[in-house]
Amino acid sequence: MDANFNTRNTRSTEQMNHEGIRRWFSSMNDPNEIKSKIRNLLIEEKNSVKHFLSLPP
Repeated sequence: MDANFNTRNTRSTEQMNHEGIRRWFSSMNDPNEIKSKIRNLLIEEKNSVKHFLSLPP
């Protein structure tokens, strides 16, 4: 097995997230669709935070 296998073929989660986001946006041509997706993501995030804050300590 190649000693550099792990370092060469392993990408950080952050890198994979950035690549996924880039692919996700590049597949959309309509600016309104992009705005809608971003709005929905922000709403999801806001709801997650609200839920987290409502949990007992």
